[in-house]
Amino acid sequence: MKQVYLTIFFALMTTGLVVAQSTTEILTVGMSYNDPFYYNMNSGEATYVTHDSWDIAFSVAPGGASIFVNEGAPLGGFGGPPVARVAAYFNAEDDFDAADSTGITQIYNPEISWTEGAFNSFADPENFLDLGWGLYNTDDNTVIGEFVFFVKLRNDVWRKVQFQSLIGGVYSFRHANLDGSDLQEVTIAKDDYPNKTLAYYSLQNNEALDLEPENWDLLFTRYWELLPDGVQYQVTGILPNQDVETIQVDGVDPATATVQDYLDQFQDTVITIGSDWKRFSFSTGWSIEADRVYFLKTAMDSLWKIEFLDFAGSSSGDITWTKTYEGQITSSEEIAAQSSELQLFPNPVQANRPITVQWPLNAVPATTTQLRVVNSLGQMLHQEWINVQSGLNQFELSTSLPAGHYWLEINLGDRSVTKPFVIAQ
Repeated sequence: MKQVYLTIFFALMTTGLVVAQSTTEILTVGMSYNDPFYYNMNSGEATYVTHDSWDIAFSVAPGGASIFVNEGAPLGGFGGPPVARVAAYFNAEDDFDAADSTGITQIYNPEISWTEGAFNSFADPENFLDLGWGLYNTDDNTVIGEFVFFVKLRNDVWRKVQFQSLIGGVYSFRHANLDGSDLQEVTIAKDDYPNKTLAYYSLQNNEALDLEPENWDLLFTRYWELLPDGVQYQVTGILPNQDVETIQVDGVDPATATVQDYLDQFQDTVITIGSDWKRFSFSTGWSIEADRVYFLKTAMDSLWKIEFLDFAGSSSGDITWTKTYEGQITSSEEIAAQSSELQLFPNPVQANRPITVQWPLNAVPATTTQLRVVNSLGQMLHQEWINVQSGLNQFELSTSLPAGHYWLEINLGDRSVTKPFVIAQ
């Protein structure tokens, strides 16, 4: 295991103690949980995508072969009109022309990771070549499909779907009405969705969709969850993106809990945050687990603490939380001497005055890299591109930022260096 350490952004500095700042936000999934969204921890930006915009989705990660059904739908019942939901079914048919919906069983996304969707859920766990919808061939790195699935759309139309192959990063599949009419032959190429987690497809509209924002950490949505009594129940919850890891810690004071005590406990399970950070009672309504806190590590190794404060339920879908930027994890192998040699002066620097940056590098090819200035919430306030090479690199950083505590970040390949500095009044 690589040795890691935490660059403490709220550590003691020569000018005093820098305290990590927290942000309290009210996020909303809308009345009746009708408005799912992708959320970026650094920017605080929410990107809304309607529940009914897609029906199935494909993993576009390198080596990924998972296929999901859209389980999102607003809350229904309570005397109102029924809510139309997408549902996927399976009955081991393999003849597309003759397949019918006799004896079908509903299948669900396991909500374990982004490597397994509903159409993978019945794979033989003893056979690593079995991906559910198809078998992996180690000789040519292809997946060849076999079974026919049945998908009930929101407009009550049934489609039969057969995922035929995944070859060279391209999914091939076909879908038609149960009687074989309106046959559609479709391909989905992973390369068309760079830096995304899933490619989406609407069976109802016969349309491939690119719905995700460029960068997101959490998905607030509706999905089916298997309860302890073995019953599937639709819940409102939070799912982390691939490469985002989380920790749930109970029995603590969220105000004083710190990620430093739990750095070795991060998990990449999708359901760590899930839906159980809230609890419903018919006598008292919704309540929050007051002694619970979550820690989150983004794909860029930024660390966050999350404390849920309130949940309004279906009347508004409002979620109140406090998020705190806890710092950055880097490996000691990555920054080694480069970190200790990076110098900033003067530090503190007067407002509207330049700060000199010196960074001696060894055995580094000439390249261009990004320099960023972030605040204690991890928000990027300034960026520019600089040229670096072996030897002493020196340049001036000029910003119009107000007085306060900031951090300079420079990435060089897989190396990341961070230095604190202060702008004085």
